[in-house]
Amino acid sequence: MGHDFITYGQRHVHMKDLDIWTLRQLLYREACEVGSDDLGDGATLDALRTWLASWEWIGPGVVTGTELADFVQQQPQRQQALAALLRRTRDRLQDWAPQIPLDFLKEHVNTPQVSFVVPLPTDRFIKKISAILQLLE
Repeated sequence: MGHDFITYGQRHVHMKDLDIWTLRQLLYREACEVGSDDLGDGATLDALRTWLASWEWIGPGVVTGTELADFVQQQPQRQQALAALLRRTRDRLQDWAPQIPLDFLKEHVNTPQVSFVVPLPTDRFIKKISAILQLLE
């Protein structure tokens, strides 16, 4: 397992690559469950979903697409939508605490290379989401 970064300009949050992939899946699933009223207009929500879907886990230590500025593009409504999605995802994790359900991991996070057999602790993802929110401020 490698490590990579979620970046926003010159600042970053360091994470294990598997945790970045898991976070991507959490964010994407949340984005697919909300309506445009929850995160702004429909075009912004569509762009957010497309951006999250574009992330790729190429191999150990290489996750592409994680530059927040690529989505935000200096547009306040996009920054607000991303921050709202992060908060909603953090809230869902808090509801699941202390662990992300194994069924969710098996259905949405497992890959041919990685298969979960135990749940993951929610606290490490809650902390990382809080750190990413600080990047956006």
